[in-house]
Amino acid sequence: QGMSRMILQESMSPRSAFGGAAEELFVTMSRDLADFLVQDAQERGVALGHPQLAARSMVSILFATGIALLKHPAEDRDRQTEAATAQLRMIMHGAEAMGQSS
Repeated sequence: QGMSRMILQESMSPRSAFGGAAEELFVTMSRDLADFLVQDAQERGVALGHPQLAARSMVSILFATGIALLKHPAEDRDRQTEAATAQLRMIMHGAEAMGQSS
C-alpha cells in the first residue's frame, strides 16, 4: 500500500512525469467511457445528454474514490464504494434525463 500511495502522490505533483501520465490516463479513460456510454444508450434505445461530461465526471469520481480508499481504513471502504456507486448512478440518471429533454 505504501508504493501505491507514493505513486499517487507523485502523480498529483505538477512537476512529476507521473502527473502527465495521470492526466493522459484520465483523458483516455474519459473518452473511452463516453464512447461506451453512447453505444450502450443507443443499444438500450435511450437518449443520453452530454456523454463526454458524464464520462469525465464518472472518471473523476473513480479517481477520487481510489484516493479515498488508499487514505481511509479498510472498515470505511464499503461506505466509500457505496457512495461512489450512488454518485455514478446519479450521473447516469441525470444524463438520461437530459437526453430526454433535448
